[in-house]
Amino acid sequence: MPSVGDVVDILSKIGEYLQRINVHIKDKIEIAITNFRNVNGSVNIQKLEEIYSFLTKLYGYLPQFTSGDPVQLLKGLVGIVATVSAFTGWGGPVVPVICGVLTVIFSSFGGKVITIGEVVESQIRRTFCGHSYETLLQEAQDLHLKYQLAYDFLNPKSDKREFSEHDITNMNIQMNVFQGATFLRKLGDLIKELAKEHKENDSNKKSEKANKAMQFIELYIKLASLRDMILWHFFTITNSTSHSQHLAGCVQRVICSFDERDREALGMFLKPTEEYVYIVSYVREEIYELFMKFLEQKKLLPDQSRLTHGQFGLYSAKWPHWHAIRRRTHASTFQIGDLRFLCGSKSASRPESLFCFKRIRGSKNYFHIIQRERYGELVCMTKGSDRWVMSLKGAPTAPECTWKVIQMENGNYVFAPLAFPDYFMGMTKLLDGSIGGFLGGYDEQCHWILID
Repeated sequence: MPSVGDVVDILSKIGEYLQRINVHIKDKIEIAITNFRNVNGSVNIQKLEEIYSFLTKLYGYLPQFTSGDPVQLLKGLVGIVATVSAFTGWGGPVVPVICGVLTVIFSSFGGKVITIGEVVESQIRRTFCGHSYETLLQEAQDLHLKYQLAYDFLNPKSDKREFSEHDITNMNIQMNVFQGATFLRKLGDLIKELAKEHKENDSNKKSEKANKAMQFIELYIKLASLRDMILWHFFTITNSTSHSQHLAGCVQRVICSFDERDREALGMFLKPTEEYVYIVSYVREEIYELFMKFLEQKKLLPDQSRLTHGQFGLYSAKWPHWHAIRRRTHASTFQIGDLRFLCGSKSASRPESLFCFKRIRGSKNYFHIIQRERYGELVCMTKGSDRWVMSLKGAPTAPECTWKVIQMENGNYVFAPLAFPDYFMGMTKLLDGSIGGFLGGYDEQCHWILID
């Protein structure tokens, strides 16, 4: 069991090491000792053991941190950041000290385009502050910048004269220390957390969460696409200096670390589970096109031939004997209502229950849904609070008549209008199975089976 003297001794040793780089903590040692004393002045044994263990680990990294050798220094840096961030009681006050030291240490690396001191300082601040939406978004943007710089350097068509040897050294260090796998792990965890809340009833909060998730999903697609372009240029590198070779090797390691996350993310986009459907419905057209190019590079483009050929009935996944129909005549008990509203039917399939998709010109992401019996009409979701679904003439460019068609992991389909991306077409529990919009895509009421 450590004693108070043991803690004071190791604090003094840490102070001696930090003095070598002009960081003085002598006046803070007495303050630190109070952290393991109770209010009455007695020693809190459990807290004492925790602090002693923490200081011992910290001390173990200091020889590397103060060595002056870049490789050892970075190893020491990673160890110190990990240790201090795990000990959050000490994390906050120490951040300015570590950042100040790094600014001095990394100034020796030079560089006209890339300054590693600022990047490392930002990374440490994010480590101590936790990974909120804002800090993680900034981290993704930093990573995207690094990839873009690496791509510009490795691409033989770009002008590489602006990159100095110091720039390439700095870029190599950054990618080694803060490579993409760490970001992707945190990104995946965050999106999963957002997806857990997909049953949020407040439409404003739901929209906010989905949009926030989409920011990260879009960044992932951009990062993955840019990373693939970098890989493509590995075989055409014209600059054969040792610096470019080191950078290429570094990028290769980062690329390899992405593979497993690629599979997970691609599955989420291509055929999402019910948790991810509402997030995928927010993907913007330009991002979807970027994603399609990414899939094309990997030879993973989905087969969408069924969406542009033939006709089919729309059967409810929740009530598989019911299908959507635009009635010709009233068949309900009350004999009232607007026949243009779509509803459910258990009767045999008829022309008014057959639909088809028509891809909107210039779009890979959106379709019109057309009732074959009334080919001049488009299926639309109304703007009213009930979000009923109707078959209407005209308005081919109206966002409420423009549908995103998403096939789920289980093979079922969901349909979300461009005007209301958080609402999905579904069948109600009413006697006539009226069809309207429901928040989220998690309920089977919103899932459809396409039967030829």
